[in-house]
Amino acid sequence: MNKLLASILILALFIGCKGPKETTATSPLKKMKEKDLIEKLEDNTFTKTTLTAKVNGRFESPKSGTSFSATLRMEKDSIIWASISVALGIEVARLKVTPDTVLLVDKFNKKYFAGNFDFISSMIGTELNFEMFQNIILEQSLFELDRRDFESAIVNNYYLLTSLDEDEIEDINNGKDEAEILKQIYQYPGHFHMHKQQLQDFEKNRKVSVTYSNYEKVDDILFPTDISLFIKDPKGETKLNLSFSRIKLNEKLSFPFNVPSKYEPM
Repeated sequence: MNKLLASILILALFIGCKGPKETTATSPLKKMKEKDLIEKLEDNTFTKTTLTAKVNGRFESPKSGTSFSATLRMEKDSIIWASISVALGIEVARLKVTPDTVLLVDKFNKKYFAGNFDFISSMIGTELNFEMFQNIILEQSLFELDRRDFESAIVNNYYLLTSLDEDEIEDINNGKDEAEILKQIYQYPGHFHMHKQQLQDFEKNRKVSVTYSNYEKVDDILFPTDISLFIKDPKGETKLNLSFSRIKLNEKLSFPFNVPSKYEPM
């Protein structure tokens, strides 16, 4: 399988009636304490057991770009499974990820991969694990939320939790202070779900940003039907846009996966 398709398959997992629109406030927002914003995020924790959805995606890198579709199935804290299709709805690959293993079948090239998250990390140049994949899709924080590590602010009519203030970021960029890891979460006013979360490593010149929009009511929760992933490192920028539809929760799911005997390891 070529590296582009493998990247698409991996990054794609980094992923009812209409719910409230993500409008920013028309009147000035009132300052909120860090602990109160964190509690709002905790109140929005995904508590369902399973999720299934149809996904349309667009992947872009400095060298190329492509569109794809997928059927996504998840059992929280256990399995992330996807069937990936390209033109004419033909399945080209199948992926099954657990906390310890990564299984990938490339039906186009008749190859397979069985390994761990070192494979994923090497593909995208950033250390990742099962929990991070799951949290991106389920709109959960990529980092621990301790109110002692954050400051609260209001930026562009969003609530912001940030580990560094503007002066500290400026000092790091100007070489006046040691590089630290920037952790930020922007929250919509109203329902307090995430608008964006990001991690930035100034020393290694790496940044991961995930943006959430177009929340819809699915059963009794709000779910972001559009997720945009942005990764920047010294090699360039990678973008992945995912649009979710036909979302269903707490259904009994199967995760079929087999490797034909004639397939060769990657």
